[in-house]
Amino acid sequence: MIDKKLIERIHEDLEGKLNADERQQLTNRLSSDPEASAYFQDWKRIAHTIEKTREGTPDIQLTHEILNRLPMETQTSRKPEPLIRTNFWNKPAFRYSIIFATGVFLGFLAFSLLMPGTKNTQAPAFQLKGAMYDSRSFDQMITADNLMFENPMVKASFDVRYSTSIVEARITISSLYPVQAVITFDYNSLQAMNVMNVSVNDQSSISASSNVIQINNSGNNQYLVQLLNKNNLPHQISIKILQNDVPMYQNAVTVNKE
Repeated sequence: MIDKKLIERIHEDLEGKLNADERQQLTNRLSSDPEASAYFQDWKRIAHTIEKTREGTPDIQLTHEILNRLPMETQTSRKPEPLIRTNFWNKPAFRYSIIFATGVFLGFLAFSLLMPGTKNTQAPAFQLKGAMYDSRSFDQMITADNLMFENPMVKASFDVRYSTSIVEARITISSLYPVQAVITFDYNSLQAMNVMNVSVNDQSSISASSNVIQINNSGNNQYLVQLLNKNNLPHQISIKILQNDVPMYQNAVTVNKE
């Protein structure tokens, strides 16, 4: 097992916090510890991939603003005009749909590249069912908050942690009847990378859109949510639990507090 202080030193180096002497000491230590060296290379590749994703992902908000600024003609009665067939690419809605679809594809591609695997398997994260996903950096992340809620109908916990690259929430919900958990955030600061129902209960599900993650829960389940930390600025993540669209619990956690 890698020493905790060495892991912290590795992440400080990846974040550019070490001076020349400290980096040389880390290099000497890694040369004599193959496991730590492999861990360092894994996270070096993750940091590089995240940076490329930030540079290459289209700004969805800018696309919406462009669409909202398009001139709209007032509907008035007039004589039918001859049908003129135009090239699909010349239609603004078609072009912006292609841009949006490209952004979604890049997000899923980043997720498949960023998920840390194990030495014994190359299976993608969505195939790892039945047990909480083994995120090797979770214990070294900064704790945002660990929210707890319980009443006779529902028991839930939200363990939210973050690093300079990722915000991760491990969620446990137990309910006698169907409930919903809704997580909202600013998609200019955070982006959904991975959402998963770890317990694989057919009566429960988890889904994500641009700035909302929704959990439909029945029974005892565990869920994993991982968000790309785009700008490392302080930001609140809101959490609600509802039954029949009636709020039962509402709270928020702040990430990037330091």
